[in-house]
Amino acid sequence: MADLTEEIAMNIGAEMVRDDMITNTFECEDEYLMEKKCVICGDILIGFGNNAEPVCEGQCCDCCNSRVVIQERLRQSRTITRSVSQKNLK
Repeated sequence: MADLTEEIAMNIGAEMVRDDMITNTFECEDEYLMEKKCVICGDILIGFGNNAEPVCEGQCCDCCNSRVVIQERLRQSRTITRSVSQKNLK
């Protein structure tokens, strides 16, 4: 078990990994390797994906994040900023 702990520590660049952290490392790797699909376009996600809110619930791919989700967040931010500015002018 100690050899495995040292090997994991070297792989992640850590000086020391406790035995109880080994299970968590493998769980994270399994989640990372699970095949998930983008909730917007349906493509397979690479990595963990991105939060697709406010467009829809779930995870989206990097492409949809930059082209759809971030654009929608900026649009909503501008709308909120305009409404606050108009209230302050009154």
